[in-house]
Amino acid sequence: MYVRAAKNRDELWLLDQIESLSADDVAFRSRDYVISIDSNKHSRLGFGRNRIHKEHEEDFCEITSICILDDSQKESILAQIFERLTKNAQKEGFDESYFFTEPTEYLSQLGFDPVEELELSPPIQNRLSEKRDTISPKAVPLLLKFESFKIPPHVQATFDSPKSNTPPTPKLTPEDFGINPEKTSYKYSTRK
Repeated sequence: MYVRAAKNRDELWLLDQIESLSADDVAFRSRDYVISIDSNKHSRLGFGRNRIHKEHEEDFCEITSICILDDSQKESILAQIFERLTKNAQKEGFDESYFFTEPTEYLSQLGFDPVEELELSPPIQNRLSEKRDTISPKAVPLLLKFESFKIPPHVQATFDSPKSNTPPTPKLTPEDFGINPEKTSYKYSTRK
């Protein structure tokens, strides 16, 4: 399993999934999304999005539209999506992100902390109200400071290692190319 940036060819699929799952589609831009892919079957397992709010004096980043299509690997898929979204937001210059949803123990394991609504700036409070009115009536504001993001060890163990997807490269010898190293001379031989 791995996570990649959404491509243009994913746009129709994303829109279909967002509609069927009643996910947040406000200000849809496919380039904001990442998609989790099954390494073996090459099928899509889930997706998520960073939405950068720049229309206010105070810019803020929101993680939204997290959808998991394979419940059997839910924790691992979520962790990888959050990890990729976190890295993308850091590249955009953010060091934290908001997520408006119902809190769970799993999210707190990743580093999400609840925030008092009264502590939120007006633009963030407005976004929370919008989220409650459209997608998630019980949503609460959670804040992820990227420095405290962590993947639980039991989830990290389920990630594919780069070696698991790549077959071992055999060591090639001169004989594989029809060369007898004892009898062949080379124009620029470095042997002594």
